[in-house]
Amino acid sequence: MLAENEKQLANVKAGVELKLKGRRTALNEADAAEQKLGRELDAARQRLGVLKELEKNMDGYQNSVKTVMRAASARRLRGIIGPVSSILSVEPGREVAIETALGGALQNIVTENEAAAKAGIALLRSENAGRATFLPLDTVQPGFFRGSLSGSARLASSLVKADPRYANIVSNLLGRIVVVDDINEASRVARELGYHNKVVTLDGQVINAGGSFTGGSVQRSAGLFTRKQEMEELRVRAARLQKDCLAAQDRTDELKTQVDALAAELTATESEIITAANDRIRAEAEQKRLERLWSSRKQRSPGVRMRWSGGKPSWTPPAPVPKTPQSRKKPLPPISRRGRPSWNASPRATTPSLHSSGASPSA
Repeated sequence: MLAENEKQLANVKAGVELKLKGRRTALNEADAAEQKLGRELDAARQRLGVLKELEKNMDGYQNSVKTVMRAASARRLRGIIGPVSSILSVEPGREVAIETALGGALQNIVTENEAAAKAGIALLRSENAGRATFLPLDTVQPGFFRGSLSGSARLASSLVKADPRYANIVSNLLGRIVVVDDINEASRVARELGYHNKVVTLDGQVINAGGSFTGGSVQRSAGLFTRKQEMEELRVRAARLQKDCLAAQDRTDELKTQVDALAAELTATESEIITAANDRIRAEAEQKRLERLWSSRKQRSPGVRMRWSGGKPSWTPPAPVPKTPQSRKKPLPPISRRGRPSWNASPRATTPSLHSSGASPSA
């Protein structure tokens, strides 16, 4: 029974070890995934921080634009809204085309009114800080497109989003520019429009109004819209990675708890196995001791038997030998007066016979 118990415990131990191995493998994988997500999150945050710093320092803007915006931040100028790039939101994948379509107008400064534009010009003159173009909301007129579009051609103004109050500015800057997929499509559309409109491709190639071509390579990371779009993508990515990191951490903690529990169960099972083995060894030693004792008693008393009851030995004495008539002793004969046994005397006689003494009846 003790050996069977040891066997059962060994099976339990094997099952726990198998589970523990699987949980440890899953824990290692979860921990690696968590660390990878953490590195990606750190990289996204670092890149976002760099772009924010560039945006804060207005990196890529002309010195005149920086001067006006700093004066507005210090409240030395009033009615300054900001550069065109700050009021527009571009469809993903269209940043290069819109940046190319706007060109230098991307850094034009939007103002609340004509007076604010004049104050900005006066500031630039007084500080000899260069020139800038201002777009007062009360003077800028919308642009109108006269023609028809076909194929992939779309007006540039339809590829951006802005507050309705800036509708005239958007129409003025982008309402007459056409955006197409590639240079071949641009050639066809420009020809159909009689070369009266500027046509821009998604990768930044241009057919200008009048028929001239401008093109070449474009650095995607150099544009203001590209930076703005990348910042937005990084914000979304960082938020998602943060959520994934928390989920991965919860998964890692859960697996670690399971591993600890299984390790404790394995330790307890091993302890039970050791205890069971010790019990078996003690039982075997006790059995051998009792067998030696039984052998010794058997030699002294051949009829003694040993049996086990309830896990304990008990001794049975030898059965008594039944008495048989042959084994009974004969009674001793009565003694005569002469001191000799009388074999003829009756067992029930209490006095000696007269014939035995030799006396006559008359005497």
